[in-house]
Amino acid sequence: MLVIGLTGGSGCGKNEVAKILFERGIATIDTDSVYHGLVSSDSECTRELARAFGDDILNADGSLLRSRLAEIVFFDDSERSSRMKLLGDITHRYIKVETEAFLQKEAEKAARFAVIDAPVLFESGFSDLCDTTLAVLASRKTRLMRIMARDGISEARAEARLDAQPNDDFYMARADFVIHNDGDLAALAKEVDRWLLYIDQK
Repeated sequence: MLVIGLTGGSGCGKNEVAKILFERGIATIDTDSVYHGLVSSDSECTRELARAFGDDILNADGSLLRSRLAEIVFFDDSERSSRMKLLGDITHRYIKVETEAFLQKEAEKAARFAVIDAPVLFESGFSDLCDTTLAVLASRKTRLMRIMARDGISEARAEARLDAQPNDDFYMARADFVIHNDGDLAALAKEVDRWLLYIDQK
């Protein structure tokens, strides 16, 4: 089974590529969705986060109060980077357990491919679980327009979001393959199918 790591910044169209792969019969695990599932109720993950960042990050039912955690972790001071690393170290460990279970299940089904969809594929170390990696890129202008339309935010907020994310060079230096997605969905699907055919023949 070939494990594919899929990544890309906000507005690049990574989720659309994941949908196309799913439509082609390829099982995908979305690490963002796994995280949301882990913190939506009382869990080992939320309890460890509370030990690290304080009990006030939890709701009464033990689920994560994400807005409060964000206030603490991303507060702009000299310790922000260490808090962000701690948050990642905790959450990625739990997400990795779920991801490895997913891969085991797909391997037992003799699947040809399996996809790990992770926005921070390289930063989290999830790329180590992959046989090959694919980054979805798009121009800054395209990404801005998509983010503004999708999230209903101003151009300034969309710019700030992009400024906080890795640039194209980061992905191009690390990913095995890159798909540029500045066109429509039909063009994107053709690119994905062309890439799938290539890796399937290797």
